[in-house]
Amino acid sequence: MAIRYVRYVRQSNSGAPTARNLGLSLGIGEFVAFLDADDLWHPEKLARQIARFQAQPQLDLCVTHVQNFWIPELKEEAERFRDHRMSRPLPGFVPQTLMARRSLFDTVGCFNEALRHADSTDWFLRAAEHGAISELLPDVLVYRRIHQSNLSRRMASSSQDEYLNLLKQVVDRRRQKTTSIKTLSAKDR
Repeated sequence: MAIRYVRYVRQSNSGAPTARNLGLSLGIGEFVAFLDADDLWHPEKLARQIARFQAQPQLDLCVTHVQNFWIPELKEEAERFRDHRMSRPLPGFVPQTLMARRSLFDTVGCFNEALRHADSTDWFLRAAEHGAISELLPDVLVYRRIHQSNLSRRMASSSQDEYLNLLKQVVDRRRQKTTSIKTLSAKDR
């Protein structure tokens, strides 16, 4: 599958979920993939993921592993994290590793623009709740640059609250769904 063209669109900084949603609204292809400005894709990322969709037609989304790397100015920090899990390849349930069928966004919805940190986690959880068929490739095909102004670094304290709130929402949805199933079962008797 050949890429026919790339369209560049610029908007004022309104956060990553807003930028991704704008891209979704303007995109015209069958598949979507996202790349943040400070991260890198392996040259074969898209080709390997498309190959998985061709081999598995029922596949809705495909993610890869991601490898963090530190900029030279953070050499001391990189050394401190040398034996930490952050220095090893990680399963990449983040937009940078994602390739998905565009139609999946019609089912799951877009990224939640009210969230600054947990927007992608929220989206992946909603995709799972909708029964999306996914595959995690074992290969590192995305490289995440660690630098002084990473959003996760600058706003770490507020991200914890956001993730806890998201977790509560997910648990509440599951609890509500389980209660609905039990109520239906009781009525069926």
